[in-house]
Amino acid sequence: EGVNESAERFLGICDQLEARGILDDSLVIFTSDHGELLGEYNGLYDHQTPVVPELVYVPLAFAGAGLPRDHQLEILSSTVDIVPTALAAVEETSSLPVDGLDIWSLPGDYSGERVVRSEIWKSPRPLLEYKATSVWNNTGGIVSHYGSAVSRLLYMLGTQYYYRPYSNIVWKQSFNDTQLIKLYAKSTVEFGDPPTDVGNELFVDFARQNETDQTDIPKPTKQQLEDLGYLE
Repeated sequence: EGVNESAERFLGICDQLEARGILDDSLVIFTSDHGELLGEYNGLYDHQTPVVPELVYVPLAFAGAGLPRDHQLEILSSTVDIVPTALAAVEETSSLPVDGLDIWSLPGDYSGERVVRSEIWKSPRPLLEYKATSVWNNTGGIVSHYGSAVSRLLYMLGTQYYYRPYSNIVWKQSFNDTQLIKLYAKSTVEFGDPPTDVGNELFVDFARQNETDQTDIPKPTKQQLEDLGYLE
């Protein structure tokens, strides 16, 4: 129901813009920051961990700005493509470097062969920690876990049976956690037909910076605090 309502609201926004005659002057983007688990993997309800296709693959749609209707992109895209694509759509440039591709301005011979990344570092409670990086293509992905298998299994048990922020209403006791244990215990997990030539794409430095490495940020002035409403 939530998915249907979200799509209907998006289409409703487009209809309103079209009725006001400004749809071709507007860029509307429909996407999500993550997917959702609705009972997969031994009844797991969550939208953060573990790193699985259901949480990585998300919708991405552009409307308005004179775009053709019902046109489907054939290349693998990523949410990092939103900023350069949106800037190109409104004919703006950024003075700062941005990641991603302008997917509207790719050359006609672009093969679309790329991998996209997804990382996560969750530590909701002491001793509960899940760190992973992953790369994906159109047909699958490969997930690399960091830390020990024991720490990941403790995280699994804690989030599955004790700390369940998103699933208390629908969660049901499961006595068969074999699938979940495999997802958390393995150092590397593959889904579908994953990319093979990933180079260093699976490496990410999760080490916390030392205090000496932190950038010095000046303290706010009295005027700034007054402007923000903290002082009268």
